[in-house]
Amino acid sequence: MEVKCAKLCAIGLVLDVAIKIGETMQIHGVMMVVVISDSQAAFCRAAQLEWGPVPRLVRWLYSSAWRLLSHGIAT
Repeated sequence: MEVKCAKLCAIGLVLDVAIKIGETMQIHGVMMVVVISDSQAAFCRAAQLEWGPVPRLVRWLYSSAWRLLSHGIAT
């Protein structure tokens, strides 16, 4: 796995944790989750949809962001 893929996975895991505690965040008035990464390349890669293993990661990130948004929490 290339480093960008690993960093995309880390971002996805952060979003998954946010989804799991989404209800608690709503109760406390959290309206946004900000994901910070030292990898500009990972964020740039997330913007590109091509064939291969990375697009699955990107779809996972988008899906997680949409699930958070359904809780009223933006990313």
